[in-house]
Amino acid sequence: MSILGASLALTPVLAAEFQVGAGMEALAYATQGDADAGLGHVEIDGLLTLGGFEVRADLDIGPSARDGIDRIGAFEKTLSPEWAAVTFGAQSWRVAAGIQTLPTGREEVDPWRNPSVVYSQAFTTLYAGQLLGLRGQWDRQLLSVQAWGGLGDQWDAPAFGAGVLYGEQARAGLDVTAFPVDRRIAAHAHGSLPIAMVTRLSAELFYAGGDLGAVGTVELLPEALIVPMVRAEWNSAGKPWAVEAGTQISPLDNVRLTLSGRAQAEQIWGFVALSLVDETLRDPWRL
Repeated sequence: MSILGASLALTPVLAAEFQVGAGMEALAYATQGDADAGLGHVEIDGLLTLGGFEVRADLDIGPSARDGIDRIGAFEKTLSPEWAAVTFGAQSWRVAAGIQTLPTGREEVDPWRNPSVVYSQAFTTLYAGQLLGLRGQWDRQLLSVQAWGGLGDQWDAPAFGAGVLYGEQARAGLDVTAFPVDRRIAAHAHGSLPIAMVTRLSAELFYAGGDLGAVGTVELLPEALIVPMVRAEWNSAGKPWAVEAGTQISPLDNVRLTLSGRAQAEQIWGFVALSLVDETLRDPWRL
């Protein structure tokens, strides 16, 4: 995707810079007696930097992670902000105010950053979601600590939480969000371990509202042009298990083709997705 950038000097010590990024994903699936194809996700991102302040907006068009497997139909769903926040800070700390995505692990909100075409059941049903409020982050070498507060579950539920992440290539993290009015807690633990640049092992555990979920992923040659992967899932809510195998092919930096087959509760699925993405404005928050 193309990158648009502009820089405007306002004073000798204050300059404004504006950047735009974009991404889209086309996907298709087939299962017993059913098949479909279309756009699954479209995103337009903008970042305005002014001195020590950043104004960031990531606008998503199409189905969200909450739609699970049935993510076809971009432009049939309303435009929604993944991020719409002002951030400021220094080298070791930052504060964000506005709409923002709560911490994720190996599996992320943007589908083209995930090892599989579809989101895991645990992520779609148990992930804490978005926050409208304040979040702060403090970094020291390989350690990152965050705390946040505001409204969650699309703005009608007060939410407060904190998270910690340690490591870079090998890493482990934990984040907890409390919804005091609903007397509900959403917790998420995750870890990733590379083995001699040949294999990457990832594991995630979710807890929300009394339900549990677990996801384990093995990726072979994670930095290569072609990356085979296997993923196993278990979830106490909805369909209890799923197993998926596939491969990612990245012929260019901004192009990715993903193929996968999935067995979920006695049903077999086949998926293919083509993503065209400008990663210039990737989410800078590490957790």
